Amino acid sequence: MTDEKTTAPPAPKGFGYYLGSDLLGLVFSWIPTLFCWTCGVQWFWHFWSPGPRVLCLLTPFMALLGLFFIQFLFRMLLPRLKRGVYPATPNKMLISWWSQVLMARSLDMTGMRNLVMATGFLRFLYFRSLGAKISYKTSISLNVSMVDFPLISVEDEAFIGEGTTILCHSMVNDRFMLKKVEIKKNAFVGGSCTIGMGTVLKENSYLGFRNILYNHTVEAGEKVPDFEYDRGPKRSHEA
Repeated sequence: MTDEKTTAPPAPKGFGYYLGSDLLGLVFSWIPTLFCWTCGVQWFWHFWSPGPRVLCLLTPFMALLGLFFIQFLFRMLLPRLKRGVYPATPNKMLISWWSQVLMARSLDMTGMRNLVMATGFLRFLYFRSLGAKISYKTSISLNVSMVDFPLISVEDEAFIGEGTTILCHSMVNDRFMLKKVEIKKNAFVGGSCTIGMGTVLKENSYLGFRNILYNHTVEAGEKVPDFEYDRGPKRSHEA
């Protein structure tokens, strides 16, 4: 006989769990999207009839300001995300996390994601409204995907390549984990990388194409070649 322990599968979720998830989606995805569109439409009609009509060109900008405002307001009302391990059952931290994930998705629902990601100032406001500490002086590709914004920090002159995903959570059976991701000054992240929870890229570090990291620190000045960690870090440690 062995002493190995088997992990029991998570308990099945009831109908109320999925209904609650839908209700959160209605509040934190639909309402910000509708508020964004309403701000845009109101601005357009206000300046279309009496003039000056040239101000109608600011419609997308004003709509996005409305989105950023309500995202910031909702985030202030939610419990702050904190590093830790939590039960993967309805609780304050899990509900706050899921609400903020849904809130971030509202940008895609507006149809203006590319406009935001291609404009440094709008991108900065979007990240800040969701709680991410991402410097204005960064280079972030258009199709970078981020989750868990309040736990992400990116410092000056950092570069994040196309197709990279940054996330700060993990779920394993009945456990839900949150850890920060930190990308320090002048760090380089190549394309198609996955930067998972607990990862730290220190100053002047280089992470090559298609690497997967979690609970791992790339030291200052260290260069990680392309595909070096294409199946995750060969060794990892708690950040």
